[in-house]
Amino acid sequence: MKQVLIENAEAQALAVLSLCLRITGQGRYHAFFDWSAHVTTIGVSIQSAAHKYEPKAIDPEEKRFDARLGTNDRHRPLYGYEDLSQYQAEVDDLLTQLQTYLAPEKNA
Repeated sequence: MKQVLIENAEAQALAVLSLCLRITGQGRYHAFFDWSAHVTTIGVSIQSAAHKYEPKAIDPEEKRFDARLGTNDRHRPLYGYEDLSQYQAEVDDLLTQLQTYLAPEKNA
């Protein structure tokens, strides 16, 4: 059971990473991905590709997306839980939000 839970969490993290790579690859946004396996926490941050990273140049009105999800207790790893439904729902919501940053596919 423990191994199945770990593999499921890894697969979900890879799905989020894949979307981040696709978003960045389109050139409109920079998507940052952070995976803390020891606490099964996913972090995602998205900035405009035109964002200026110097502290004085940050525009508070600029569109920005930040998400961090994972276990409620940062010291208790995910595979200690019997029910993953809440974590899976949070990952599904994150994937849905990330989809909005992808440009529509152009039909050939």
